[in-house]
This record gives sequence, structure tokens and C-alpha cells, in this order.
Amino acid sequence: LIRGCKYYFMRPLWLMLIKAVESVNQIANLITFIACTMCVFTVAGMIIFGRELDNPRANFSTFGRGMLTLFQVFTGDSWSSVLYEGMREACHEDESCRVGEAFTFASFYIVFLWVGQF
Repeated sequence: LIRGCKYYFMRPLWLMLIKAVESVNQIANLITFIACTMCVFTVAGMIIFGRELDNPRANFSTFGRGMLTLFQVFTGDSWSSVLYEGMREACHEDESCRVGEAFTFASFYIVFLWVGQF
């Protein structure tokens, strides 16, 4: 493939390959930033929420489960259900809601999305 790039019709492919190799450093910086952000928010989620979420897939009971939950939120894979479930945990069946906790759940995920999508 690289040897064939000497020819005129393969020149655009060669230039794209060169640009991809040149951008590896910037991509590594971006991945490092996202990993650090996810680690910080996972630890914050473990401290703030702990074992409050009933969902076995999306909770902050362990570091790995918290990272998986934040990865789900970061990729947008049904992140609103994780948000609503967290807000639902702040409300009880007798219609008494702890508004501060519901706001904390919502603001945590929204700030994470804002920082993570930066």
C-alpha cells in the first residue's frame, strides 16, 4: 500500500496517511484528558452517590462500575435513563422528594456531559 502511493492517483491517500500520523500526539492528549476527567468524576460519583442507585449496570458502587456508568453517559447510550433513575431515587413513594438530591443528580450528569464533550 505504501509503495503504491508513489503513483499520482494514490497521492491523496498518501497525504491522508501522513496527516493521520502527524495527529497522533493531539489524539493522545485528548484521550488522556477524557480519561482523567472520567476518573475524577467517577471518584466524585462514588463519594456523592455511593450505593444509592438500584440499577445493577449503572451505579457508583465500585470504581469500575462508576467508570462504565460514566462511559455510558459520555457516549450518550441511554444516558437520560441513568439521569432519571438517579433523580427518581431522591423521591419516595409517599410523594416526598428531596429536591436537593435530585438537583445534585441532574447537575452532576449535566456538568460531566459539558466537561466531557468539551
